[in-house]
Amino acid sequence: MADEKVQVSRRSILSSGVLGGAAAIIAASNSGARAQSSEPIIIGTAAALTGWGAADGIDFKQGAEMAIEEINKLGGICGRQVVHVAEDAKEMGPQNNIAATRALIDRHGVNAIINGYIVGAGPEYDLVADADIIHLNSETYETTAAMVRGDPKRYYGIFSDSTETWYGVGLVAYLKQLVEGGTFKPINNKIALITSNNPYSLLIAQVVRDNAPKNGWEVSLYEEVVQPIADWGPTLAKIRADPPGVIINTHFFPQDIAQFALQFAQNPTSSLVYMQYGPSIPEFIELAGDTANGILWATVIGTLPGEFGLNFEARYKERYGENSGFRNGGQTYDLTMIYGAAAAMAGGIDDPRKLADILKNRIIHRGVCGAWRFNTDDQCTRPYPYGVNDPSLGLAHHFYQIQGGKHVMVSPEPWIEGKFQIPGWIK
Repeated sequence: MADEKVQVSRRSILSSGVLGGAAAIIAASNSGARAQSSEPIIIGTAAALTGWGAADGIDFKQGAEMAIEEINKLGGICGRQVVHVAEDAKEMGPQNNIAATRALIDRHGVNAIINGYIVGAGPEYDLVADADIIHLNSETYETTAAMVRGDPKRYYGIFSDSTETWYGVGLVAYLKQLVEGGTFKPINNKIALITSNNPYSLLIAQVVRDNAPKNGWEVSLYEEVVQPIADWGPTLAKIRADPPGVIINTHFFPQDIAQFALQFAQNPTSSLVYMQYGPSIPEFIELAGDTANGILWATVIGTLPGEFGLNFEARYKERYGENSGFRNGGQTYDLTMIYGAAAAMAGGIDDPRKLADILKNRIIHRGVCGAWRFNTDDQCTRPYPYGVNDPSLGLAHHFYQIQGGKHVMVSPEPWIEGKFQIPGWIK
């Protein structure tokens, strides 16, 4: 699959790990530190533990839980044991997110919140700011970045992964890479761009629409649908009337886009199909079946393949079962380890602003998801290779293709698991 040069590169990138990084710092801090308090440190997670996003939400809960178990085995943080609590954000959205966050702060008295994504995140950050605590997450929201840039003193404790704008930037760049490399020869330079009416999907679609012409593509169809949607007939009729080289659907509810795959397969056009993130949720392949094969999707954060990431996955599945979700538990696992490292470096958790300064200015963490480095402007990471060209300074922008009912990482190097394949419906 890869030549020796790439293998060497992979080994060099994976040579550092959690046990040589964050956990080692935590362990070292405990070896000679006097605990400032015997009270446990409470870390909370707000996640969709029920509802359509539960598969991911449970992984986010379990990733933080697993990291805390490992930290406690090393003696805790500065001699203090760590306790994990979780609140159900249910179907997510501002009201549910606020309720879950308020419960973590008011009922459980958390010292920090560590989340994966919760759709509609943002309004609850005022609760976090008022509570004067750290909030580490993988929300992937430009809204988060804008809040931090707009009022860095108030939202000093909010840290996140790369925002959704990078999905649009990276997708257009990846398509260009496929075409220029001769891997994919589209029937034309047209893109059919479909989005739902939620802000996340809309922003990604708008970035694609803005960047496509700069890279030789014409957006021949821009269609906005209202979520949830089960009948894609009118949209597919427009696509079939003017077949494009590429179809990009930035809606991400797995039930909805599985219906798109099934209905597209009834009379497919010779178009490459990209779907936004939703195919990663197990329900998508369960519903779409064989029609999922050939579809591309991406994420700007997830557990990386390779020795380091697969070692984590093996431990994770041993702990939570073989049917655990696809590469999501590593997100909150990493973020918990990062919080522990910052607290150890600070000598405790009593000064949240000192913790934030360390997170922003002193930590570059090689976790199971890759390299975490929070940008000083918005306290978000940058993706490799489209936001930063150094894989030791950015989280990889993963591109997957579903092949034989499995997710195969096809970009970027050096984490490629298999080659991109021309979908069977393209003639």
